[in-house]
Amino acid sequence: MKRGRLILTLIGALAIFGMGHPVVSHAADTTPPTPEQDLANALASMPQGLPINGYFMTPTFTSSTTNNSATVTPASANGTQAVQLTSNTNQLGTIWAKKDQFYFDLTKKQKASMWMYFGNGPLGHMGDGMAFVIQNAGYQATAVDKNGVPQGQETLGVWGLPDSFGLSEAADVIKPVGAQAIQKSWALEFDTFPNGASYTSASDAKGFSTFDAGTKVAGGGNDTAVNQHQHIAAAYPANQSLGGTYYARPASDNSSVYYVKMNHQGIIVGAGNWLTNGSWHHLTVQYTPPADSSTTKGNVTYTINDKDPSTGTELQNAQSNNYELDTTKVDDGSGHAYWGFTGSTGQYGENNLVVFEQIPGLVDADASVSLANETANMEGPIDVNTPVMGGNRLRLDYNLTYNAGRSDWTPKAQINLPSGFVPNSAVVTFADGTTQTVDLGVAQTGQQLNFTLAHALNTTDSTADITIRGRQANPTSNSAVINTTTSKFVDNQGIATADTTPYTVFQATTTFRIGWASGENYDSVTTAKDKDVTVNGKFMLSGSPITANGFTLQGSVNGTPIKDQVIPSSDVSGNTTSGFNGTFSYTVPASSLNAGMNTLMLYVTSFDGYTTDSLVSDIDVSGPLQFGNVDDSVSYTADLTGSHMLVPRDGPWTIDVNDQRGTGSSWALMAKMAQPLQATNVPATTMNLVYKSSSDATPVILGSDAARIAARTTTSNDDTFNATQQWDNDTGLLLDVSGGATAGTYTGQIEWSLENAPS
Repeated sequence: MKRGRLILTLIGALAIFGMGHPVVSHAADTTPPTPEQDLANALASMPQGLPINGYFMTPTFTSSTTNNSATVTPASANGTQAVQLTSNTNQLGTIWAKKDQFYFDLTKKQKASMWMYFGNGPLGHMGDGMAFVIQNAGYQATAVDKNGVPQGQETLGVWGLPDSFGLSEAADVIKPVGAQAIQKSWALEFDTFPNGASYTSASDAKGFSTFDAGTKVAGGGNDTAVNQHQHIAAAYPANQSLGGTYYARPASDNSSVYYVKMNHQGIIVGAGNWLTNGSWHHLTVQYTPPADSSTTKGNVTYTINDKDPSTGTELQNAQSNNYELDTTKVDDGSGHAYWGFTGSTGQYGENNLVVFEQIPGLVDADASVSLANETANMEGPIDVNTPVMGGNRLRLDYNLTYNAGRSDWTPKAQINLPSGFVPNSAVVTFADGTTQTVDLGVAQTGQQLNFTLAHALNTTDSTADITIRGRQANPTSNSAVINTTTSKFVDNQGIATADTTPYTVFQATTTFRIGWASGENYDSVTTAKDKDVTVNGKFMLSGSPITANGFTLQGSVNGTPIKDQVIPSSDVSGNTTSGFNGTFSYTVPASSLNAGMNTLMLYVTSFDGYTTDSLVSDIDVSGPLQFGNVDDSVSYTADLTGSHMLVPRDGPWTIDVNDQRGTGSSWALMAKMAQPLQATNVPATTMNLVYKSSSDATPVILGSDAARIAARTTTSNDDTFNATQQWDNDTGLLLDVSGGATAGTYTGQIEWSLENAPS
């Protein structure tokens, strides 16, 4: 166990000197966990964050034997690492991002997003806390005493130490305090031990600091004092001006003896042990630089508890404040600064840890999500007051935006889909117009999609829109609230999160029939070209608070919306309690149908916006498959040589096939000899035609059984193809002349046919 330096002096009796905590009595209902037990809890509940090896410098204090208690924890299963500043009593920890790579840029917007853990224990019996610090004093920066020895406890390793005594002027008391703080710095403290004792005698006050004594909380109610609460506050630690960061307060019986308190600015307070409650606390720090060269004033806004530590979901009861930061107080002229954390403990210990989601200057990125109901044609955001019916087609729209940074961001999407949302497609569209189609078969596990963006986001290509289309499953009861889900977009340079909005799903069932013949239910129908198609259906809406007894049939054919059709009230029965039942009929005009496969989608919407499931059916329009131009005759001519020959055709042979059934249809051309080739001048003498698919194929004799001569899959809705166009002198139909053939004129007849068959 590491221990800090304990300094003792005698003032009548033995007492802890300098920053010692006053003893606060309390009645504990339960025994606090040991430091080891508390650390195990912190690591087990640690939210997902960045691996940080190589980002930070943990200095060794060279001016004394004081140990730096800060360390970086080993990586968890998902690669997360934490900065641990303290783990026990009497410790001082400091850690700084490497300025050459990960500096805080005072000239540009910066964002830090992190999780902080302050231990688990009662108010008054915990360590001192941590501070987020921007500074230009270097890696060795820490609070020191008048001899240059690093100091912790109430200083948190950043504020000044009041150890110059016997001074009778308040201004003289303040100057050494500011001089012994971290120079050229601004600090945001997370004070978990309120130092608020009041000293009424010179002997008590001499040499003590009670930074929190007597400080009031603006708007805190009942003049609430900081000395009673764990709190967050900000100031310039090195400020030596009287009444700036520090006050010199006289003891009541001797106005020339002072103790020091702090001017808490930009304060946030909470009740009880709200920081040391054994939970992780999310902090977002947003820095806005000076607007232009006419001012040196920027702004830091800090928000605590803005995310749920278990789910990462954004919380609405976050506390926030801001501080006007004068950059001249911290800038060394370069516009860049060190940044990091300090932390300390005294006679009480505390586990102080930090996990990072976004590091200042590295990647500043945001993620958001909205939900649209495409069935109901509702593009606006859906919430608990917006009706969604089971089976509705929904669209999740995630937006990732790279705001600024010095590193590219190629996040892995960890998208948690809402309960009952069944995806059927996911596409990423980048700012440069390129797209990435997500393979759901690979990416989806249960209600989560995991995939990595195809290319990085940066200041040039700064956005990615992830569009996920799907359908909402029917709830098992009349209605169900779909709770918020949090999705993360993670790489080693930064993490962004997005939360869906809760919404309510109502139960809906529908019966859909094409033609409605004999009560059969069809998913598709085949019809002839130039024929209208009549669609009959039944619907039911139940479980939803429908108030208007009126319904409209809506939908589309091949993506083109149909004209809305009000369903006659005589075709609807039911009430708002039990639900409504109805029938509908819709005729799809032939003019709306293309040759081949068509998609019909219909749904019913109540007058007050509640919508049934979408009814999707295929309408297959079969245009004719027929012959086009076909040569009536073809001839073969050869001089007999007494040897076997395969004689080619005398000229081209046109056999056109016209297919109007739509792209992707397949056909086969079949042929057989209706009459064999027979000599007209030599009775009973015959010859054969043979078919060769390639020059080295074995010839197949064309006989009385049909043989496949050609095949094709169409490439358009009106496809005409010459089945013989690829034949040459060695392929196609050839005349087979034997060595003993008799000279003469031979005639015969071929019968052609078309089959609807795979190619």
